[in-house]
This record gives sequence, C-alpha cells and structure tokens, in this order.
Amino acid sequence: MKGDVSMETRITRRRVVQFLTGTPLFLPALNWAALAQNIDERNIRSRAALVIANDQYVKERPLSGVAFDAKLIERTLKNIGFSTKELLLNADRDKMTREICEFRKDARLADIAMIYYAGHAVEVEGRNFVLPVDADMEDGFSASATTIELSMIMQAVGFARTFGVVVLDACRNNPFVEQMKSDGNVNRHFSVGLAPYIPAKNILIQYSAAPGQVASDGNGSEASPFARSFASALSSKDIPVVQSMQYVIKDVQSQTANTQSPYFSGSVSDQTLSLNPSRKSPLLSADTIVDLQVADYDDVTVKDLVEYDFSYKFSGLDADGLRIIRPDDPYFDSLAEGRTPRVEAQDCGYFDLEEGTTGWGISFPLIDVVARRNRETTISISELVVDVKRSKPDRQLYIGLAAPSDKFCELVVYNQGWTSVKSARLDFDVFVVEDDNDIEKLIIDKKDGQFRYTKNIDGFSEYRSINFEVDISKELKQFSFYKYAFYNSPSDERPQRGKAPQGYSAWLSRNPHIFDVEKQDSALAVYIIGKMVLRPSDETQGVSTIDVVGKLPIYAPAGLGGGFLMYNAVNSIKLKTDGADYQVRKNIEYLLDSDVKTYRFLMPLIPDQTSDHVLKFSLIGNGGMRLFESEWMNIKAFVPRLSKKYASFVRQ
Repeated sequence: MKGDVSMETRITRRRVVQFLTGTPLFLPALNWAALAQNIDERNIRSRAALVIANDQYVKERPLSGVAFDAKLIERTLKNIGFSTKELLLNADRDKMTREICEFRKDARLADIAMIYYAGHAVEVEGRNFVLPVDADMEDGFSASATTIELSMIMQAVGFARTFGVVVLDACRNNPFVEQMKSDGNVNRHFSVGLAPYIPAKNILIQYSAAPGQVASDGNGSEASPFARSFASALSSKDIPVVQSMQYVIKDVQSQTANTQSPYFSGSVSDQTLSLNPSRKSPLLSADTIVDLQVADYDDVTVKDLVEYDFSYKFSGLDADGLRIIRPDDPYFDSLAEGRTPRVEAQDCGYFDLEEGTTGWGISFPLIDVVARRNRETTISISELVVDVKRSKPDRQLYIGLAAPSDKFCELVVYNQGWTSVKSARLDFDVFVVEDDNDIEKLIIDKKDGQFRYTKNIDGFSEYRSINFEVDISKELKQFSFYKYAFYNSPSDERPQRGKAPQGYSAWLSRNPHIFDVEKQDSALAVYIIGKMVLRPSDETQGVSTIDVVGKLPIYAPAGLGGGFLMYNAVNSIKLKTDGADYQVRKNIEYLLDSDVKTYRFLMPLIPDQTSDHVLKFSLIGNGGMRLFESEWMNIKAFVPRLSKKYASFVRQ
C-alpha cells in the first residue's frame, strides 16, 4: 500500500500542471501521454461514461429503438465497472450542453472516459453536429444555433488521464438533411452520414456506419446490430480497445450482409489497453483525487461566473524549469516568439471610458478545482492555500486599437500596459476597398515597411485619438458625401445638417444601404495599415514596435453596448506585486459524504496590475491534513489598464 501512495502522489502532481489551450469557439482535447509514462496503463483504476439518447424529436417523427439501444449500452458499462451518469434521454440543447460540460468533471478524475451518443446527427460543410430534440433545421441560422458540434464531445472525453472514447450511433436516415437542402437561402453543403473526424492523440471515435451509409435501427424490443455488437465487445474481457472496435466492424458487417460497415479513427499510446480488464485494480490508497487547472473559458459553468475575453494556456518552461501560464492570445504569442505583435481596430468598434469596453476586457486566470471522495469515509475540505513567491509587476507597453463609432475616420490608441507612453510614431498607408477579403493581401504587401504617411503622437498614459480625415480625402473621391452622411444619420438625436455637398442627393439615392444596419457591410471600407513605434516613459523598458491594422467607419454605425465585469470578491484570490513571499488562505468548508461525492469550485487570481507570479496550490482538509499539493508554476496575469480602472469587483 505504501507504493500505491507514492504512485498516486505522482499522478495528482503531474495532473495539476496540464493546462488548456483556448480559442473563441473551442479548446483542443488534452493529451496525457506524458502522464501515462508514470502509471501502469494496463491497470486502469477509474472509468467514467455518459450515455445520451435522443429519439423524440420535436419537429420529426420518433426514432425506433434508440432508447432501447442506449439502455443496453448503459447497463453493459455499469456491469463492467464504469461509473456512469444517469442516462440522458431526449434532452434539449441546453440540457445536453450542460451535461456534456458537467461530464468533464468526471473525465478529469478518470483514467478512461467514454461518451455514447444515439440519435440524429448531420454533417455541415465537413463538420459533424449531433442534434438535441429541439433542433430546428428550417434555415441556416437555426441549424447552427440549435445543434451541438462533435468537437464539444471530443473535448469532454479528452480530459481523461489515459484515453477517451466517443461512440456515435447516429448514421441514420436523417430527414433534417432534406429540410436544409430545400432551403434556397442556405449556401451550405449537407450530406447523408457523417464526415470523417481525426481526433487528438489518445482519443478513439467509433461510428455505427461508414460515410454515406445508413445504420440499421432496432425495433424497440431488440437492439440494433451495432448496439448488440458494441455491447458484446464491451463484455469481452481483456480485449484491447482497438481490437474491440475491429470486432464490432466485422460483426455488424456479418449481421447486415455488408450493407453497414462501422469504422473508427484515432490512436492510443498503449495498444494493450482494454475497456474491460479481468485483473481487478486495487483501490486507490488516497482518500481523495484532486485535479487543478486554469479554467476552460468555453465551459458552461465558467461562463455562468464571468465573461472572458481570452483564456490562459501552458506555454513552455521558464529558466528554472517551471511551467509558464500566460494569456492565450495572438498578441502574447507574438511577444513570446520574438515577433512583432499585430493590433487591429474593431470594425466600427465601441470605445467608452465610462464603461471600460476597450478591446481587451479583464481576463484573470481562473483556478478550476475538482475533488472526488475515493473512499466511503466522509472527507472534509477546509482550505485552499496559495503559496506565492517572486511576484513582480509587468511594465511592458500593451497597445490596442478602437475605431470609435461616434468619431468619423479616427482610431483610438489605448495603452493597456502600466507604463506611460512618452511618444509614438505611426507610419501608414490608407486603402479604400470594396471587399474586406482584399485586406490580408494588402497587409502582406506592406511587410516591406514602405509607407506614404507619418503621424507623430504625443505622450499619453491611457489613450490617444488619431484623426485621418485629411489622409482619407486624398484616397476617397466621395469622402465629402460619406462625411456628410456620417454626421447626419437619421438615428442621430442632433444631426449636424449644414449644407449638403453638391451631388449628395443623387449619390444617396444610388447608395440607400448607408443607413441600413443590415447592409452596412456592403459600403466601402477604409483601412489604415502601418507600423507604430512607441517609446515608454520608463526608458529602461525599451522601444515597442506594433503592426497596425485599423478599419475606420465612413458612415454612422450603431454603437455596440459595453458593461461592467463582475467577480465574486469574497471567493477570489488577491495577489500582491511587491516581490515578497507570502501565503493566501481561503476558507472553503465543504463535506464529501454519501450525498455528495464530487466537489468543484472556481476562484479568480486578481492582482492590481499586469504581473508575473510563481504559485503553488494546496488543498487542506480532515483536520489539517494536506489532501493535495501542486507543483510550482509561473503565471502571468494580464490586467488591462483601462478595463481594470472601471471594473467592478462585487459579489454576484
């Protein structure tokens, strides 16, 4: 038993420092190959599964046999030792999304995670979507807004320690496809069957039928060929998972006279791993299993707490071998790789200091902790302890842009760093384009740095506006028409009428979309492309160079609303930046007993300004016992200067 204790300590310590890599829409599944080197992979300790079945669709006739198949798979998984959540039957999109995200909690504490889905699915332009019971496929917008992309399911099982499995029994004759094909306003590609999907390493996905094929359904009293074969494969002991999937393919082909051919894709590091090992795994010696990471900002639970502008990710090791966690944003990627960062103004963006919406919002690292009781005894969790050392403020200049909707042909350069700008110089060109797709070519063409115009910018601490009216008038012959339209929009409460330029009425009749919000994108676009060199007031910080791309409003757009960001001030961890070593202790007071087996909490790390911190986390319980301890890690917390000034830290 002593050896088991040591092994479990290594597992939890390695597990804590695996972090997510974020994008606006999804985060790639995690790869635990490194972790697998420290455990006997054939001795699987924990397996978790979620079974989803949808057959009672609101806008289509019921499917036959889906619930029967799902119950068979759920029962089989329980019989072979999987910890299964309650069968999710006929769930709408909100319910499915929440349950899949909630399953991540179980997957994070399991060696193997599996999601089995039975119901309708559809391919749209090469991407696969599963359909909740309230799916609406009448038009393109409703289709994208009422389905769930397969990537969300793949990400959920990707949290498992060793490997994940997704099973899609969804290759059915899909009436939704015909609905979408008949929508003349939708310029998308839909097809029968599902598109091939290449999962991340250590994730397997099995389909009930090959692309273009339709899987046979059960009749409600007998399972479908695929469900029978998959349940049989699960029940067979010690069969490597890849061989199990190969067995399913051959068995279904035999049952259906080769009219249905399941297939799978993906890979696992150890080809001997089995979903149903005969050797019983010893009980974990630790009382609790704990996982700690920086939160996935696409997680529904996280979104309920706070709206993020960007997430954080693992980005290599520092000079001392500590893992670096920094914002997951192209700006910071460029700096880390020694490249010039590029800043872009929002298309007719919103800039209002009173609301603090200035491009980068506040995106503090959010610590996401899950603890599970591993024995029948009651476990108390009393404190989260944070040890901090080598904290220091980051004095680098971080620059952003906005194209304010209430100013004609202006950019606002705002300083999100914590050192003032002494002076700046912008070398640039002006371009007038009809198609925004042309802009990337223009940017590439300007990499030689040859620009026609120059503007010198006075020093500033927070922001500085730059007016381009004179430069644009040289490029845009209709400049006076746009300028008059901008200041005399019908939506303006006090338009500046003045005298209309000659020919304005005729021009406006030819361009009626100027004041049509739905069609404003068809108007000409003015771009500023250039390079900005900034000198900080603290000369020890050195000069900063930024590539600039700004799209300027040439008509009166509708402004976009902003707002305050709120965090729970009671349950946040305040970080100092004075360089001293210190400790933060946060009371939790929670019991894991027969009623509650798993507990999850989230806490933001909140410094006063952008800064770097070396941190270690410990979870205390059971009368002062240390239940969990992470490794030291180096975290950069980015706090935008303007947004921080107007943020509200109040209890939600």
